[in-house]
Amino acid sequence: MSNAEWQAHVRAWLQAGAIQQELWRRLSNAHIQDADQSTLAAQRRMEELSPEEGARRIHQMLEANPGLRDPSAFANFMAMFGGQPGAPLMVERFRE
Repeated sequence: MSNAEWQAHVRAWLQAGAIQQELWRRLSNAHIQDADQSTLAAQRRMEELSPEEGARRIHQMLEANPGLRDPSAFANFMAMFGGQPGAPLMVERFRE
């Protein structure tokens, strides 16, 4: 990798972080017109976390459950992140 390529990758990484924070802010503050209970539970959980903490937990979930990267596993992700009312969240297992 050349110096220019390395610097381009650093810029892309920084931009990705800014985009990730903005998406977190939008998702956690959105008014979802047709949301079901699982979606609302996930959003409430997002509101409790900073973008950095949320990203850390999502990365940990993906490391522990690589199958979540499959688009067909989105419902499972929602259940794990937002959970059903009263059910423990899998992300809680990653607390240090």
